[in-house]
Amino acid sequence: MNNYSIATVLAAMALAAPMVCQAQDPLTSLAKVKALTTAGKPDDAMALCEQVLKRYSGNSAMAKQFAYLMPFYAYEKGEILRAAKRYDEAYNAYKEFRDNARWKDKAMLEKAKGMLKDRMPEAYAPYLTQCIFQMGHCRYLQGAGDAKSLHVYAVPFRIRRRWQRDPRAIVLSEYGGFSLPLEGHTWNSKVFGYGKTLHSRAELEKAYTALHRTQIEPALRQGLAATVYTQLTDVEDEVNGLLTYDRDADVEG
Repeated sequence: MNNYSIATVLAAMALAAPMVCQAQDPLTSLAKVKALTTAGKPDDAMALCEQVLKRYSGNSAMAKQFAYLMPFYAYEKGEILRAAKRYDEAYNAYKEFRDNARWKDKAMLEKAKGMLKDRMPEAYAPYLTQCIFQMGHCRYLQGAGDAKSLHVYAVPFRIRRRWQRDPRAIVLSEYGGFSLPLEGHTWNSKVFGYGKTLHSRAELEKAYTALHRTQIEPALRQGLAATVYTQLTDVEDEVNGLLTYDRDADVEG
């Protein structure tokens, strides 16, 4: 997925549609919303979002001119609400972005493409992907699902009392990540892992055994239901598997 910042999106829109860059227009206001959020003024940012959405709603010529920008306001509302832990409202704001960014109106889609000189799809794509992720995350934080999924690296893992009070099963779905690069068996020369970088099979075996005996086994007695070690094999940019990238060598000997 391409990683476009809001500044990149706004710059592309400004270059392609200079006629909308007057003071207080939705493009300028969107940049201000982002700046207010970054400055730690979520209430001001939310008020500006609501003001713009109210002003440019409906079927007026002005509303139609700026319709392609309105989904971004819904996205920013989702970000503000999620940070405030108002997850249900955040979910709905992200959903509004998702539904409107899909451009069911073909005429509006063509108009937006023309204004942005074919850069509109790249501008929307990363936001659409991120908002779908955040929709799921909001529901998870509200207690949805059958498992409480935890990713723990670098720090000791121990069961928290609040997890034991959660009705969902406690699952350590990412942990470990020890790296043992073996010459001739990696995808590139860079070494990245989530845990320590080790230098021999003996070191890896010792670290792996100690991790499970001192942290995982005690956690199992306290309610840990399942674990998923990181990871079975090395991949392109991560050298933390129990097998090498080419599956030709067992790093544990």
